[in-house]
Amino acid sequence: MMKNFEAAPPGDYYDKNGNHLGSDGKNDDKAYFADGINSDGSFKNAKELSVSNSVLNQLANTVAEESSGNWKESFAIASTIVNLSNYKNKNCFIYTSN
Repeated sequence: MMKNFEAAPPGDYYDKNGNHLGSDGKNDDKAYFADGINSDGSFKNAKELSVSNSVLNQLANTVAEESSGNWKESFAIASTIVNLSNYKNKNCFIYTSN
């Protein structure tokens, strides 16, 4: 589960479990999903998320605080937040179609 992301710098990479893999060193507030880290330090199969790193961190922190830790409950809370955001035209998408 993603927790305590306030200290994470912008331009960050996360794995499928929400673990912070590292930063690209750019202060661009972008968030990426990656399969891991290559031997040269680059990120494997990195895909940019359609949500900023700061919004991703806010979403993750809200879910972590509101959920008991059960993954289904966490997913339901996150889905509710995203659906409400989209309904209010805030467009809080998590994954891109790229």
